[in-house]
Amino acid sequence: MLRHRSIVPRPLTRATLGLRHPFGISPHQCDNTAMVLRASSLFRYSSFLILVLSAPAFAQQSLPAVEDIKKQVDAGDYRPALQSLTRILTLKGRFAEGYDRVELLLLRAQCQLQLRQSKPALDALQQAFSEAAAKNDAKGAASSLALQVLVSKSNNFQFTPKTRTGPTASKALNILDKEQLSEAYKALFEDEFPAIRQKTRIAAQATTIPVILEAAKDIAALRGIELAAAGGAGEPSQSKPLAIELSSQGRLLLTSALNDATSATDKLTTSASEVVTVPVPRYDPATGKSWLERIKRPRGLSASDVQTIKNVQSTAAQIETSAVQLAVLLDTDADEFKSLGATARETREKATQLLTPPDAATSK
Repeated sequence: MLRHRSIVPRPLTRATLGLRHPFGISPHQCDNTAMVLRASSLFRYSSFLILVLSAPAFAQQSLPAVEDIKKQVDAGDYRPALQSLTRILTLKGRFAEGYDRVELLLLRAQCQLQLRQSKPALDALQQAFSEAAAKNDAKGAASSLALQVLVSKSNNFQFTPKTRTGPTASKALNILDKEQLSEAYKALFEDEFPAIRQKTRIAAQATTIPVILEAAKDIAALRGIELAAAGGAGEPSQSKPLAIELSSQGRLLLTSALNDATSATDKLTTSASEVVTVPVPRYDPATGKSWLERIKRPRGLSASDVQTIKNVQSTAAQIETSAVQLAVLLDTDADEFKSLGATARETREKATQLLTPPDAATSK
């Protein structure tokens, strides 16, 4: 008895159809070639993906150490050092971790000054100051401000003292000469100290924070100049008393403004939560009757109350920012300024909660 075997149709390819490749390749060679091409394409894609993913790691490994860059600067190799600094400063995210950007920006400014690129150098110093202030780096902020002042008061990189007397009274000092740089800082301190001391005495009687902040920035620059004149060693014994004097007035003004903001917030919190009885119109469509029903509810906020809270938010934010800035600029009473900033943040958050409807707060 004959058994019928099931026939499974083969896929239609050039091999099963008996067709030849237009270039003379046999059907089986054609299929094998296609497999090889697909494998080769996959290999190339995988290699490219690995290269792209590993490129940042390889790039970071090839970067020079900061100590090597400092050696280049000391040796006068400013262009190679500047190229290395530019590569490092462009790193982002986790690849930038472990680098002190303020230090690197100060090195960049030094290289640019030696290459007589004053405008880029001043930009780098301003960026160094901003980043130092953002991370509470009082020394970095003072150093960047000090060099900014020295460069801005020099003519073609030559600083001429104003207050000195004697044989060196009118002698210009080359700020690009490392041996003359310390002398230039000493002369600059002698020029700046009397004016900043007088400005501090006036600011210590001020009743507004902007005046305090302006004087504090001058004191920070003076502290950086004094430290640079001493080669970065020791304590700023002459500028420190000015910082202490201004700190006292700054904390007094911030505390007073913060107390007013906190008091206003507490009063509005109590007032808004007070339960009052109010008439509410009612209407019955079935009977056509209308009446007033007296119900109890929290008083809430009036339009003037809302404006007061917004003012509190703005004031508290300014106090918080000013406290952080003064802690960095004056480099004294840091704990007291930190406490003022934290209290200001709490007051601002409490005021924000007052403006948040209860149902919105619940839905969060």
